[in-house]
Amino acid sequence: MTFTNVVVPRDGTYQLEVDYLTSGPRSFFMSVNGATATELALDGSTFDAFASTVVAVRLHAGENTIEFSNPSQYAPDLDRIVIAAPCPDEEWH
Repeated sequence: MTFTNVVVPRDGTYQLEVDYLTSGPRSFFMSVNGATATELALDGSTFDAFASTVVAVRLHAGENTIEFSNPSQYAPDLDRIVIAAPCPDEEWH
């Protein structure tokens, strides 16, 4: 699944909340703006209750693209993503 037009006001490290469903361990490979994908290992107890995790992502001002995939195994069911304010320790120049 690819999210295009993820818009932020300035370059920085943002908090990305990933809401998903899974029963047992599964993973996504997440790529931001075409960079090498990193594995996001997730776990859950049932497909009836949403779980979430928050990861830091580096975004640039304007439009960004975030892609979730797993080419070799079943991935969790992705519900939504939410971009939060920049990480508190981020310095703006």
